[in-house]
Formats: sequence, C-alpha cells, structure tokens
Amino acid sequence: MLLALLLLAACVNQAPDEDALLRARAARCGSELSWAADWNAAATRARDERKLVLVSFQNYPGFELGELASIGPFMDPDVVALVEARLVPLRLELGMPAPFTAPEVYGMGPKTFGVALMLASPEGQVLEETFSLESTVVYAFLREGVRAHLGPYHPGRAPRASGTGSAERTFMEAVRDEIAERIRAGDLDEGERALEAWLRSFPRQAPPELSVAVANMRADAARLRADLARLRGDPRAGLAALGALPDDEPERLEREAGFLASLGAYDEAAARLARLPAPSASARFQRALLALARGEREAGLAELRTLALEEPETRGSWLAAALLVNPALTTRDSWNLVPPARELLAEGLSVPPAPLTPGDEARAAAEAVAWLLARQRTDGSWPTPSDLSRGPADEPSPLALGTTALCGLALHGAAATSEAAAGAARSALAHLAAASERRRRARPLEVLMDYTVWSHPCALLLAARTGSASTSEPVRALVQDSLAELAKKQQEDGGWSYYLSGTVAGSATPYRISMSFTTALALRALVAASTLAPGLEPRLAAGAADALEGLRNDDGAFVYLAEHTSGARTGGTPGDAAGRGPGCALALLEAGRGGLADLRERLELFLEHLPALEREQGKALMHCGPEAQGSHYVLFDYWQAAEAVAALPAVERAPLRTRLTGAILAARNADGSFVDNPMIGRAAGTAMALLALQALARE
Repeated sequence: MLLALLLLAACVNQAPDEDALLRARAARCGSELSWAADWNAAATRARDERKLVLVSFQNYPGFELGELASIGPFMDPDVVALVEARLVPLRLELGMPAPFTAPEVYGMGPKTFGVALMLASPEGQVLEETFSLESTVVYAFLREGVRAHLGPYHPGRAPRASGTGSAERTFMEAVRDEIAERIRAGDLDEGERALEAWLRSFPRQAPPELSVAVANMRADAARLRADLARLRGDPRAGLAALGALPDDEPERLEREAGFLASLGAYDEAAARLARLPAPSASARFQRALLALARGEREAGLAELRTLALEEPETRGSWLAAALLVNPALTTRDSWNLVPPARELLAEGLSVPPAPLTPGDEARAAAEAVAWLLARQRTDGSWPTPSDLSRGPADEPSPLALGTTALCGLALHGAAATSEAAAGAARSALAHLAAASERRRRARPLEVLMDYTVWSHPCALLLAARTGSASTSEPVRALVQDSLAELAKKQQEDGGWSYYLSGTVAGSATPYRISMSFTTALALRALVAASTLAPGLEPRLAAGAADALEGLRNDDGAFVYLAEHTSGARTGGTPGDAAGRGPGCALALLEAGRGGLADLRERLELFLEHLPALEREQGKALMHCGPEAQGSHYVLFDYWQAAEAVAALPAVERAPLRTRLTGAILAARNADGSFVDNPMIGRAAGTAMALLALQALARE
C-alpha cells in the first residue's frame, strides 16, 4: 500500500533549505537493513548464517522515481524484521558482478529495465522473484520463499524451566520472547502453535508472586495474536485480539487505528488516534495519511511536513519526508489505505511452471479456457497486477481494461464449443463498454505511461470479432470512444507510443515518439474494425500504415521506436527486431501494404532468434536479453507470430506451427495459466497464449 501512496501523493513546493533537509531525512529510508556491500559479501554472509540473499534491483533510466523499494517495503517493520532474521539484503546496480547476470544462469543484459526483488542462493541461483513493491505482497513473497527454500525458523537457545518465583517468571518471559522471535521471522504457523501452548501453560490461579506477571503475559499474548492477524491480513481478528487490552492503552489505540484503516473505516481510525494523549511519530504519520484518505489534503500535508522536520530520527519522520520530496508525485486528492484483497496477493507471487510439449496443445487450450472462466469477476473483468495499487473505488487501469479485452478475445475464440466462454466474452465486452462511458465523463489523466493506446486496439478487436457493435448501442459507443482516443493520440507520422515522459509534470507535454509494435497492433485493430465505423477509420489506418513502413530499416527490420524531435531510432538489430517482426509485417499485409514474401522473411528471422526470446519468459525484469529482448513481449510476440503463420498458405504452416507451439507450451504454469512477465499478469498471459494456440489450430 505504501508504494501506491508514494506514487499518488500531492506535489508540495518547499523552500530550498527545507527541501535539502527533507531529502536528507528521506534518504534514511531503508537504512534499518544490514545491506551487503557487494555480491561476494552477501554470498559469504548467507553461507555463514544459513540465509538467502535478497537482491533488490531497480533501473528506470529516464524516469524520476526515486529508490522505490527503500521508500516502500523496506520501511515496513514486518518486512524489515523478516529480512533481518532470514535474508542478506543486497542492492544490485546494473553492471555489478553477480553469478546470475550471466545469460546461462538468469541473464541481465546491458539494457535490463525495471524493478524486482529476487531471492538467490549463496551459489547465485535465482530461486524466486517478484516485480511488486506493495508491502503486503512483498511480505507474502518473502515468507513463502524462505519457507520453501530455508524451511522452519530455528531460534537461538531454547528456554528451560528452573524453579519457581522469579526464575519461573523469567522462563515464561523467555518463552514469550521466543514466540515473538518466530513471528518476526515469518514462521507464523509454528509461532501460533507455540503461543497457544504457552497460554495453556499459564496456571489457572497464579500464586501471588506470579499474578501480576501472568496478567502482563496474557496481555502480551493478546499483542502477539494481533501481530499474527496483521501478518495474515486479517484486521478483524486483530481488533478482536486487542480487545483483551485496556481501552485507553496507547498501543491498543494506535494498533486499532491501523486495523480500522485497512478496513477502510477511516473516521473510526482517526477517532482512535484522537484519543492518544501524546501521539508517537508512527501515530502522527498514520494520522497524516488518514487525513489525506479522508480528503483533508492541507491538514495531511501540514502534518507530514511538521513530522518530517521535527523528528528526524524516527521511521515516521523519514517516511513523511519521503512523501514530501518524492519526484513521482501527482495532484490526486484521494488516497487509499486499504491493502490489496487476498485474491490479488497471488498476482505478485510466482506459480510453479509446468510446461507441456507439442501434441498437448488441445489440453493446454482447454485448461486455459477453464482457468479464465474460473477467474472472471462478476463485473466481467479479471484480476491483474495493476489492481495491487488500485483503491476499492478507483477505476480499472488501462492495463486492466486491455487485459479484459484480451481475455474476451480468447474466450470468444472458444465460443463455438463453449457457451460459457461465449457468455464470458459478452460479459467482458459489456464491462469495457461501461468503463468507456465512465472514462468519457471523468477524462482521467495518464502519467508517465499511457497504456490506453494498447487497451483501445484490444477493445476494437473484441468488438470487431464478436460483431456486437451492430446490435449494441453501448458497444457502438465503445468503438467510437476508442477510435476518438486513438485519433487524439496519434503521432504526426501516424504511429503511437505509450511512453509519455519520465516525469509527472512532463506527461502533459509528452515525448513525440512512435513505437512499431504498438502501431502495428493499432493498425490491425483499425483494419478489423473498418466495418464498425466507416469514415474515421481509413484516415487513422492509412496514417498507421505510413508510420509502420517508416519504422523499418533498410534490411526490413522494424525498429523499437523513433523519436520525431531528434530523429533518433532505437533498436532494429536482428535479435532485437525478431520478436516484433511477424506482427508488424502482418499488420502491413492486412492493410494492403505488405506481401507474403515479407511475412515469410520476418517469420524466418523470428524462428532464428526464438531461443533468446524463450530465455526471457517468466522474468520480472524487462529487456534482459543480450539485444534487449524482454519478457514483457514474449507471449504478445508469440500471439502475433501465430497469427502470421495462420496467414500463410496451409502447406507452409506445419514446421512453423510445431516450433512455435513448443515455445508457447513452455510458458505454461501448473494451474493451467500462462505467464511471460508477472507484471503483465497471468490473465493477459493466458489469453495471449490461448489466442496463439487458436491461431495455430486454424485450418
């Protein structure tokens, strides 16, 4: 939750001296961890202490974001405690030596991009990874990782009973401390068992010399139960546990406020904090966040500023300073303090792979359909990683809308044999139409990245393939909205780009860029939707085709992007361009600008460089390949390549079909889903894999 708040805070102008002071205090974020200096130091400590290495990597060149993990999960006391108990933290920068940077181990090329937390063995094998910096997700990721790869936590010397009176009291306190140590280390199940056993050991009627100690320890047990509830994401159980403490105890009031805030009961939470006679720095920080969440913007910002400047050596003041100086601030007024729902935690966690081989594609497709049907929400959408930073009242992000369109497309492809799939596709389209109407009224501001240029083409493809625009007024409005938005955001050469700017302020005057693969998808959607909205589409499609032709090198390869102001072009080497080539060539073919010979050549290059693309599948980081190949395009490229294969004469498809099918099935998970980059999500990955399998199965 904290990371989302950091990225949604309001801009505040500071005096120069005050700004420098705030930045110095914000820099203390993350300093509570015992960071290793380099890989060798981290690996040595991990071996000696029987721990794993927690690698924190961030590389966002061109974006002013700050060090996100340090101001996010590494300021969460539960994450800090677990890391200190079981892991050796290492900040890895691009170019630093580590065994897993080698292509044959994991691979982190010179263009590696993104953010990831990775659990690595002392030998340098990446065991688990996540893209998410949401504290609740990070805690679950770390806890599951250490449990799987390290096993149960073993505290130091076990306490022993040795008499009565003060000795017995000391023993009981030692047992309590061991239980607390287990819980801090993330061994919640064993901690809970030990806690219940400890409570059963309390005498029914304590002797006078122990009565006060037993009463205090019963209160400690209530606190430990509240800790367990918090760490398991059960605020109601936490409130129930705290009920054993005195009503006016400051710790109870502050902790109850935290539980109530996580339930969205902001007024009740604020009322608890108002009863504190002398609020701690953490309580004041919580009070500031609650003010912002309740729409009391100025009061919340004033509280943050005062806290940051008055108490420089507390976690609360460091966080307050980080909020005030973080460069990724926006003008959003509403803040969300409710952590992600339990169903969403899985979006930030890995699923065991279970690849299949050619010959199993029918089974894989059937299980993918079943997976998508089982996870569709009642409103027609699917859970996505972008929902992790979304408040309960927030509109779905463009990434989420694009995912819904992809899932609807894939299920429509299965509609001939499944009425359930047909109904799910209709529900997805209805969700998109309703969301489009709301966005038309609200006109939300996109910052840094504008993924509507991806979601709109996906929505157009779904509307075109279902034919619903001919019978449904909401769908017709969706089509018109999508076309109007694409027209508005089309670049001067006719292309599109989702990259706006590296700063929030710069998003209002975005960079003038066209991306080949983004433009190709839009062009394919415009051609498919040509019968839905005649008049507007031909101009858009002609411009897109012109742009796509202009994004080719002399050797026919499509560059990654072109900057219109400087004329600079990025990408276009054979390995870099191989993945996007078939989809771009197919778009030109469908627009009447290309031919089968070009399509064959792009597919030949695609297959030649397919092994390098396959090695990127599943990574949380992007552009890790030696020629900047990225995990976030793997299944998209497979889908577009499969559509390109389907466009060839039937006699030419067999060898291409077999090789591409093998690559698709290698991205399958044990639950029947598919993933290329976990930040894109399993719903989108499964939909694109299913679309690819459907294309390859066409007669």
